[in-house]
Amino acid sequence: MLSLTGLTTAYGNNGFYEFTLGEKPVNSTGTLWVQLLDQSSLPMSDKIYFDTYDACDKNLIFVNFKQAR
Repeated sequence: MLSLTGLTTAYGNNGFYEFTLGEKPVNSTGTLWVQLLDQSSLPMSDKIYFDTYDACDKNLIFVNFKQAR
């Protein structure tokens, strides 16, 4: 899936993005990842792997990217 930053303001106005991965919670370990791409689809970050859980109260995942110079 692809998403553009700034399409959701549910978490603030600072370029947030959001994906809905499914309709019910599922355990996963090390199989899902996010990566920043530029407008030409070239990678701007490494792949960041994350886990999900089978509990509704644990399935909002925040990944914050910070620019390193």
